[in-house]
Order: sequence, then C-alpha cells, then structure tokens
Amino acid sequence: MRESSNHFLPLKRLEQMANKGYMIMPLDIIQNTFRNLVGDKGRLLIPFLIFLGLGQLLSTFGYITNILLNVLVDPFIVAYVYFVLFNRKFNLPYSFGDLLKKRWKQLLGMNLLYYLNLLLAASPFIFTMWNYNILDKINSEDFVMEEAMQAIPEQLSLFLTLDIMFVLFLVVAFWWSTILVLFFDIKPIQSIHFSVRLVWKRFGRQLNIAMFIGLIFFLSQSLIISFAGLGETAMTIISLICFGYLNVYIYTSIFETFCQAFFFVPLSDLKDSNEEERRKEEEDFI
Repeated sequence: MRESSNHFLPLKRLEQMANKGYMIMPLDIIQNTFRNLVGDKGRLLIPFLIFLGLGQLLSTFGYITNILLNVLVDPFIVAYVYFVLFNRKFNLPYSFGDLLKKRWKQLLGMNLLYYLNLLLAASPFIFTMWNYNILDKINSEDFVMEEAMQAIPEQLSLFLTLDIMFVLFLVVAFWWSTILVLFFDIKPIQSIHFSVRLVWKRFGRQLNIAMFIGLIFFLSQSLIISFAGLGETAMTIISLICFGYLNVYIYTSIFETFCQAFFFVPLSDLKDSNEEERRKEEEDFI
C-alpha cells in the first residue's frame, strides 16, 4: 500500500476474484472482528453516536430528514470508519481528507445508486403497506405489525416475504460497494456491479457472516428491551450506544471479510500469475 503512487488498489485482483473466486473463512472473520472491537476501545463508536444522535434530534421533522442523513451524511461516516480500519492495518500514505478530495463525488453517487436500487426492490412492499393504510398506523402506540399484516391476502403476503428476502439479498450483495468506490479507480455503478459479482461468487459464506450479524442485531434488540423499565432518557442513551456498537461491528465485519478475500491469495493463483508473467516476458523477448 505505501509503495503505491496513487490512492488505489489494483483492479486486476478484483477481476481475478470475480473469475476464479477467493478465500473466506467466516470463523476467522468473526474472531478478527471482535479483536478489532476490543482493540478499538470505543473510538469508532464516536462518529456513529454523533450520527445516530443527530438523527434522533432531527426525527421530529419527519422521515425526510433521516432519509437525507442516510443519503448525504452516512456515506462519509462509513468512509471514515473504513479509512481508519485500513490505516490501522496498512498504514496508508495519505490522510482521510486526501481520500475524500479524490472520491467524495463517487462516494455520494454510489450511495445514491445504492438506495435507489433498494427502494426500487422494496417498492412492492412499500406500495402494499401504503395501499392497506399500514404506513399511517406505524407511529401509533398500539401498532402491532402482526395484526396489521393480517389484513393482507395470504398470496400477497407470500409475495411480500419474497420481496423482503430479495431486498436483504441486495443489502448483502452491495456491502462491498463503499470499499470498492473508495479504494479502487472505478465509477459508482461499477462499484455496485463489482460488489454483486464478487459477493455472489462466494455467497454461501458471505451469507454465513450476514446471518451472524443478524444474530448480533437481535441480541442488541434484546439487550435494549431488557432495560425497558428505565426512563425515556436512559432508554434513548442505551439504544444509541447499542446501535452505535452494532454499526461498528457491521462495518468492521465487512472490512475484515473484504481484506481476507482480497489480500489472501491462494498458492495456485500465485503460480498461475507467475506463469502468466513468465509467458509475457518470453513474448517480449521474442
């Protein structure tokens, strides 16, 4: 990384991963993620606490403020976290400001495409919720999702379940796109395309990691519920800390997954690469 004359990692390795596959060991990734969290000592929690706290304050202005935060602010928080993680592991020869000067437009473009794709995929579910007046009831105190969903026909419920599964698939398939658009010389649409190709190549193992993240999410929810007897202020603080750490865990896990896939090159791939270079040298000599 330090010897590179620019800010970008080699695209050739991505093509190799997309064509030949790559190594992912979920247990190692989980261990490295927890090791990172312990070594971090809460420093990566701070930007997420600020972001989540800002979202909490602006939520009184309606959903549009949270949407704008996620589209315009969140990508820079995530980019900072990835930069810190990469810098700790590889001692990058440039600052976060230098990286943003080169890639902030691509970062925002990628994030916009990300949410547009998810919105398009989730549109059948959103339209159904609106059509059956469920969206209007979500904010009411006595709202229960299970009861509201009973108004939807059974066949349509099955379709909506499949739609939700498709959206979750896209969330996993897109989760390398931020790293790709930051550290590779590619356009926003290419970062999403590459992410889908790469994640799909080892989707089974990527899904294992995503399922463990889901488990952490439900444990976080259970922890928050266990403090339900406390006051509203205490519950808000506990929720912010829990979701802050959850975000740190998610993006650290994605980072570790990518690093293992990108930087762990099997011996067979090294042999093939050396043979290819040798053939090129012979051709140049001739």
